[in-house]
Amino acid sequence: MLEGLVVAVLGASGGLAEASLHALAERGAHLVLMGRRREVLEERARQVRERWGRAVQVVVGDIQDADTWDRVWTAGTALPGRPFGWVCLVGDPGRLPPDDWSVSNLARLFAVNAAAPLLALRDWAYRMKTAGYEGNAVLFASMQAVYPMEGNLPYALGKAALVHGARILAKELGTPPPVRVNVIAPGVTEAGMALASIARGKYRPYVERGVIPRYGRPEDVARAVVFLMAPDLYMTGQVLLLDGGLTLRRDLR
Repeated sequence: MLEGLVVAVLGASGGLAEASLHALAERGAHLVLMGRRREVLEERARQVRERWGRAVQVVVGDIQDADTWDRVWTAGTALPGRPFGWVCLVGDPGRLPPDDWSVSNLARLFAVNAAAPLLALRDWAYRMKTAGYEGNAVLFASMQAVYPMEGNLPYALGKAALVHGARILAKELGTPPPVRVNVIAPGVTEAGMALASIARGKYRPYVERGVIPRYGRPEDVARAVVFLMAPDLYMTGQVLLLDGGLTLRRDLR
């Protein structure tokens, strides 16, 4: 379904990204992997090339740096096919004690969790439209962006803004050639930043009480990414909540 198309994955060195990279490559996509850990990116690129025979470019950089946005676009145009997809898994969990909830600390987290991803997406999308390409973009938020969970203000603040910003961009970018923008909001997933919370037992009572049957898996996220990358996708400006029903059933005893 993605043969001849290029998908850029930002935050590709994170734990949540690996399954999605393989799912996209399995369906024919060539990939740009952007992140801050070169060794991890190079190893994941090697695995994708060897397993799926796809072309892969690696970009080491920080999403807050506009030069990184330019290098991601340039890397994508150097691959076979044409740019089509953009996926951003970048985020900072913001695990700060309340005594550290300063304006400067919250501003730093907001930059990583909202401002930089939204501006990077807008930059990519207008390059797409200038080139005459339509495409799909996926931003990653969190269940905490759509449900008020006490004690999570530093992280949830940015991710809630990300969701609203994605809707604004989806509206702005819908004129032909359209760039469709959607959001995935994972719950407790056994990869990436959620592993620390799982290890502390923070969410164990929800499994024990049957609120959710299990924790999420990277493969659950990968299926959602593939769905939202469909070239004939008929949705934009939406949030796909992947939390196993936790926020829906959290109050059950």
